[in-house]
Amino acid sequence: MTENKKPSQKRSKHATDDAPPLTARWFAEADLFDGNRLQRPGRPKGSGTKELISLRLDREAIAAFRATGRNWQSRINEAVVKSAKRISTPADLARFDQLMARDGGQPPVPGDELPKGYRKTK
Repeated sequence: MTENKKPSQKRSKHATDDAPPLTARWFAEADLFDGNRLQRPGRPKGSGTKELISLRLDREAIAAFRATGRNWQSRINEAVVKSAKRISTPADLARFDQLMARDGGQPPVPGDELPKGYRKTK
């Protein structure tokens, strides 16, 4: 009885002729998984040492930093960090404000002779 039966042919969910062609575009649009975890595209998360803030700067200051080329925002950060190292206490900040007022709003230039009470950084 069973000898005349043909083996049943189960159709797979995706027949091989229905598969999309594997083109460069297909790979570019595909999701990348590491095991069961989807890997997100884009920049990796930062080191966590920086904080996103909103800051208003004079147009001239922004133009001057932009004119220096790529990574101008990193150079602004370096300038702020350098200045912050020089101003570590409220007394330092008050002295810095006095110097700014004396020099017409210009910060002291590194390397210039600084008045007594103003400390230099390395």
